Amino acid sequence: MMIIRRRAIYSLWTLVFALVGEATANNPPQVALLEATSFVDEATTVTYVLYDEDDDTDGSLKYELYAYPDNGLKSVADIRTFALLLADQRDITQEVGTGDFVESTSTEDMQDYTWGDPGGELRALGFAAVNKVLPITMWVYLVADDGANEPVFVVSDFTIAVNRSATAVESRTWGWVKGAMQ
Repeated sequence: MMIIRRRAIYSLWTLVFALVGEATANNPPQVALLEATSFVDEATTVTYVLYDEDDDTDGSLKYELYAYPDNGLKSVADIRTFALLLADQRDITQEVGTGDFVESTSTEDMQDYTWGDPGGELRALGFAAVNKVLPITMWVYLVADDGANEPVFVVSDFTIAVNRSATAVESRTWGWVKGAMQ
């Protein structure tokens, strides 16, 4: 009789935990990169969707926008290690931020982020400035991490081309590097 009662209690607790687990299931964020101005001189605008339906309860969503000269980075760790950080959620939480790298309110809510010169304070936090990048073509990566699921990312199917005129100092330095390599 005692064994049956213990199994019944165990089964009841298993059912309760299963139901609570279903009720509190957390879905990963949804991310999409839609388009960008392909030629960058002083700034480019990237259109994206970044939505986490579960984020409204605790505000723990972390998100980043990166650029890299290849579309082959295959993990969030590689993206965070090798790619150039354009912006992250600190753009809206820092007083010096532009405030335009924000989370979408739905999966249809397209947002625009303008990558230009974020200013010295955000550059000190690791944000890249377009006017400090030598001419290059790059793919865009969007990473989202809600802290409850594995981080998700998407790679753009488009590229952005930074194609500005280098300053005399940059030209001399780059020419010296190229000459020293030959």
